Amino acid sequence: SPTAPARRSPTAAGATAARVLATAERYLGTRYRYGGTTPAGGFDCSGFVQYVFGRNGVKLPRTSREQARSGRALPRAVTSLKPGDLLLFASKGGRVDHVAIYVGDNRILHSTAGAGGVVYDDLATPRGKWYLARQVASRRVL
Repeated sequence: SPTAPARRSPTAAGATAARVLATAERYLGTRYRYGGTTPAGGFDCSGFVQYVFGRNGVKLPRTSREQARSGRALPRAVTSLKPGDLLLFASKGGRVDHVAIYVGDNRILHSTAGAGGVVYDDLATPRGKWYLARQVASRRVL
């Protein structure tokens, strides 16, 4: 995949996985809304990721497909991921249509229509395995 650097503001140098994850966790339970980009209106998957990273000075593109070209490519294996990495999925086949943030300990944090909003998912559960079977890329943007 081509690599496009995540655009960073001057404060982005201070962005850490711990800060990004702390920000993301504040929005647990926020409702899912297709096209949503704010806590008040609800988030879709990429709106959530863009919002959370943006609050930490890391500017990401709007859609999961565009986010799949941000940062640098990583092996898809969960063992190669660090907290704050992005996992990209093609739930309907070929094209990327979902993004989640890797938290560590085999868990992701994302906004998903299936759960109705922002939730943690354990990749060892049947639901998590469903996502892993559809994972097509991993990216490091921090």
